[in-house]
Amino acid sequence: MVAGAMNKLANAMENGEYDFDGTHEKMPLAPVKVRADMLRTQIADIELMKHRMATKDEEIIELKKKLLMKQEELSSQQVRLGLLEKKVENATRDSDDRTDQMQRKMDDQLAQFKKKEKQYEETLDSLQADIDALEQEKYELKERLKVLSKSHCWRAYQDKLQLLVHYHQWEVCQQLSTNHQSFNNRLLL
Repeated sequence: MVAGAMNKLANAMENGEYDFDGTHEKMPLAPVKVRADMLRTQIADIELMKHRMATKDEEIIELKKKLLMKQEELSSQQVRLGLLEKKVENATRDSDDRTDQMQRKMDDQLAQFKKKEKQYEETLDSLQADIDALEQEKYELKERLKVLSKSHCWRAYQDKLQLLVHYHQWEVCQQLSTNHQSFNNRLLL
């Protein structure tokens, strides 16, 4: 052991561990002083931590206030959203009701239009049939008028001719009568 300690000492000298470089080694501080410095540092750290914790507590309180405000705002927004959804639902229902009502009204008007169109077509067909019948009757009356006109003209001509013949006969008779009277008068004279 002594030999090991001697070897160790020799090696340390060779390595220059025991060489003096001109600096004086500081005297170690007393353990009480070291402990007091450590406590002061810890107290300063504790005060700093207390200050940081107080700041963090204030930040937490502010964040809680902001969180509460956000929650209230969110609650308000949810109420508004609910009201808006209700309004949209009511508007949709009203719109659907109006659409249904307008659809029914349009269907009724379309049915009335088709009914009137059918009546119009029936009336038009009836009037066209009346027109065709009247045109046929007109044609028949024209033909009949032609026949009657020819017949009437012929009769009128015959009647006039007979009148003329009768008149001429009458004149002749008158003349004959006049002549006969004058002859009788002459004979009587």
